Amino acid sequence: MNKIFPILLCLVLAACFEVPVEENTIAPKSTRVEPLSAEQVLKENSSEALRFEPIPNSRIRFFDAQGRLMESGVKGGFYRKVLGRTPHNRLVLQDFYQDNDKPYTLPFVAVADAQLKIFNGAAVRDSRTVWLQPDGSVARVSEFRNGKAVGESWFYHRNKPFAYIKLLNDKPKKTDAPIAASAASAVNASEPVVAIVKKNKPVNSLKKINKPIINHSSAPEEPDRSLSQGAALMYFFYPNGVLMAEIETDGNKQNKITLYYPNSATMMQIEDDGSQSSRAAWDAKGQKVTPSDVSVEADVLALRIEYGLNLMGRGQGVLAELLSQ
Repeated sequence: MNKIFPILLCLVLAACFEVPVEENTIAPKSTRVEPLSAEQVLKENSSEALRFEPIPNSRIRFFDAQGRLMESGVKGGFYRKVLGRTPHNRLVLQDFYQDNDKPYTLPFVAVADAQLKIFNGAAVRDSRTVWLQPDGSVARVSEFRNGKAVGESWFYHRNKPFAYIKLLNDKPKKTDAPIAASAASAVNASEPVVAIVKKNKPVNSLKKINKPIINHSSAPEEPDRSLSQGAALMYFFYPNGVLMAEIETDGNKQNKITLYYPNSATMMQIEDDGSQSSRAAWDAKGQKVTPSDVSVEADVLALRIEYGLNLMGRGQGVLAELLSQ
């Protein structure tokens, strides 16, 4: 299913001539999207923005680079602090890089009866979670509720919004605007629903050798694997925040890709239902052209789109192979 996007983009960017070109098509207007700035993210999800009672001298938990619980800190790993409790008795957590003590996440709210040994994945989270690069720049923002991913994420490059995805229950609609929630909203929410969590057996006493306390047969899950499938609306941005591309998909055969110039004019649009495709292209002034006329500009966007699709788990490297053919 993930191969749909590379195939569509190949049709768009390689200008495959067997696909019929629509005639007398007026260039569609660019969708108006307000990117979630890194500055807004840092402000709304800071410790100061959350209402919680601090817990002094709380236990610190250590993890290796793969997210496995460790007896003590290891190079390239992380550690987790319990900052406090919300008015609804939810723990507020924050993760840090072991090597430089810089925040790996901003503070986030944990689910009821949270298993703090779970580092990656959605199970421990009950609010927006913000991941940071070692230099402090925003890397990713994802929404979680009751230990499950909501299916909405922002991705950043050099502290600038790069891509956005929102999973949908049905065909994408223009009214599906990005959510602008924050971790603070989880703290101020009504009394949360308490999830039933099975208690694990106590961990045996620690041994002197610093090895993983919990063994995994495979690497821990990504923060939100659910992004890789299903109906979705996706946006990709230029470094200045202008919309660069838009993808609408039902997660199966119905797909539409629209590329935009830096001046917000539409460059190309393709619609595909798995059996038939139609495409149209325009120059930066809105004049109708053939897809081959804009193939160079589209190739540049293809690389950025491929990077974004990979972040969402929808690329798998197939796109690069198709474009190189």
